[in-house]
Amino acid sequence: RFSMADTPITRVGTNIYAPPEHAPVMIGNTGPLDVVRLTPAADIYSLAKSIYTILMGEAPRAFANRPITSIPIDYRDEVWADDLLRVLQRATEDDAGARPQSVEELWNDLAVVREMIELGEGGEVERVQQAEPQPHVSRGYTPLIPEQPNFDASIDGFEPNVQRASPFPPAMPADRPSNVGFPPSFPIQGEPFNKAAVKTPPATVLVPLKKKRTFARRVAAFTIFLTIFTGILYGTHSYMRSTGILPEIRNPFKVRTAVANTDIYLRPQANTDNDPIGLVTKNSKLKIVNSQNNWYQVDVVEQGRARANSASQSRGWLNGKYLDIDEN
Repeated sequence: RFSMADTPITRVGTNIYAPPEHAPVMIGNTGPLDVVRLTPAADIYSLAKSIYTILMGEAPRAFANRPITSIPIDYRDEVWADDLLRVLQRATEDDAGARPQSVEELWNDLAVVREMIELGEGGEVERVQQAEPQPHVSRGYTPLIPEQPNFDASIDGFEPNVQRASPFPPAMPADRPSNVGFPPSFPIQGEPFNKAAVKTPPATVLVPLKKKRTFARRVAAFTIFLTIFTGILYGTHSYMRSTGILPEIRNPFKVRTAVANTDIYLRPQANTDNDPIGLVTKNSKLKIVNSQNNWYQVDVVEQGRARANSASQSRGWLNGKYLDIDEN
């Protein structure tokens, strides 16, 4: 975005972190600027407001499009508060020439603040004793195993032997004698484990469900789609045939015949701007060999009556209005 009354600098950025010479919302509000190109001072402006965001824990929304003139009340009692505010205010001046012109210069301005923060108010580094982490249950966590799904795998009245496994072994009373009433897979504490006594549970038979309904629905949907598509295609073809856009498609191997409905001269070409080459009498049987517009090139198979001049041509062009064409 350009402003010819200001400078030819393209205006992009946010209203909080962009300097006045770069922020789009400041077009027309900064007056004629002395700079005609961006300098590192523009980045110093954005960096200073980023430092404010990191140290204060919030964005400097109250200082959008203007210098930082104060810090949150929670930090005003800190020993480094005044020095930090002085550095940030200088780095966010509207005039780019009044700001630090490089990152090194800004870093040097922050030297006093950095030393105060590192050493603390008493001149020594303060370290907070971290408490030992305590065991706790994270939010949203449960130690209980979710209930296993019970699928119906029966077929033809047969119900497979599906047993839902328990995630926990059965409780063992302290006053029970050894292995009385308990399966051998859970030995009493202190007794040797008998591997031979462990019985392998029967394998669960899972029968896949048939998808006859899904297949039938797909077949029905495909049939309906094919019917609709065929109907649309046939309707389009009929409409284009009726308007003359699509020519009639004929079988090239079919022989078409016609009968002359009157005496008519044969022409050498499909028009009347030429001399006749023969005569076709009424009720003559003709074979159509070619067509052009409403003209047909025919071979005379049989004359309707005898002609005075039998030496005339037997192939030529006739106008379709003088023919009764056999459509079968």
